[in-house]
Amino acid sequence: FRRLNINGAMLVNQRGSTALAHDGTDTGFGADRYYAQLANCGELDGTITTVADGPANSAFRSALKWITGTAESAIAAGDALWIAHRIEGQDCAHLKWGTSEAEQLTIKFWVKSSITGTYACNIYSPRTSGSRVINKTYSISSADTWEEKTLTWDADTGGSPLPNSNALGLHISWGLAAGSTWDGSSSTTWTNYSGAYFLGLQGTDGVATTASATWFLTGVQLEVGDTATTFEHRSYHDELLRCQRYYYFHISEATNSGTDSQICMYANYSSSEASGLIQYPVEMRTQPTLEQNVAAGSYRYYRDGSNETFNSVSMAS
Repeated sequence: FRRLNINGAMLVNQRGSTALAHDGTDTGFGADRYYAQLANCGELDGTITTVADGPANSAFRSALKWITGTAESAIAAGDALWIAHRIEGQDCAHLKWGTSEAEQLTIKFWVKSSITGTYACNIYSPRTSGSRVINKTYSISSADTWEEKTLTWDADTGGSPLPNSNALGLHISWGLAAGSTWDGSSSTTWTNYSGAYFLGLQGTDGVATTASATWFLTGVQLEVGDTATTFEHRSYHDELLRCQRYYYFHISEATNSGTDSQICMYANYSSSEASGLIQYPVEMRTQPTLEQNVAAGSYRYYRDGSNETFNSVSMAS
C-alpha cells in the first residue's frame, strides 16, 4: 500500500462522461475519485471522462480526459478550472503533519495536453487550527505528447495534526486555468491557506480559453518520502471496492440479459410507503445521498399497485 491515492491508473469510471457548464460553480467526475471543478466562468463548458489512452510502452491503458467545449474569452479574477483528488484524513494521518516528525510526499504522474506551458499541482490540507497549502509547478513542453512528471512536497511541521477521521485530509489539485483570486499568491513551502494560494503558480489558462483544448492524466502515484517508486498496480476489483466507499452505482442488467437486477427486498410500511434495506459492497465514507436515474423498460419498483421504472441507482458519500 505505497500508493496513497485511489484509482491512479484511471481504471474505474462508474459515472461515464460528465458535462460541466459555466453557470456558477460546477463539479463533475470522470474517473472515480478525480473530478473537474469549474468556478465562476461566464462562457466555459466542457466534458470530463475516461478514454482508452496512455503513454506508449507503459502499463497504462486508460486516462482521464478533459475537453473544452465553449472557450472562455478571457480569465477574470474569480474564474478557475482544476482537476482534483481527495484523500481522507485517516488515510494520511500517518504523515504526521503538524508535528516535528512530519513526512514528505512525492507524486508521479503522466500528463498530456494540447496546450503547452506551466501548470500548478498543489496540495490543500484543512486543519482544526487553520488550513494549510503548498504550491508546485510542472511544465508541458510538447503538445499532445505524454510526459511523466515527479514532484516532491516538503513535510509540513506547522499547523495542527491531520484529522484521524473520515474528514478531508488532503486535496491535490491540477490547475488548468486560474484568475488572480485563485493564483494571486504562491508559496513553495507550507503556508497558512488563503484562496489566492489555492492554484498558486498556475502559468497558463490556455486549456480554458481554447475551444477543443484537451488535458489528460494517468499513472498517478502519491507516496510517502522524497523518492518516486514504480507504480503500485492493484487489481480492478480492489480499485473498484475502494471507489465504492465514495460512490456506488447499481445498474440494471435488463438491456443485456432481458432480466431485472434486484436492488433490495422491501415490505409495505403503509398504504403509500415501503421499507427496504440496500446492501452496499463496502461501508461508505458517510451516510450517502441517493439518486435514481429514470428510463423506461429497465428497473421496476411497485407501489400502490402501480409500477415505475428506472435503469440505475447510485449512492454518493
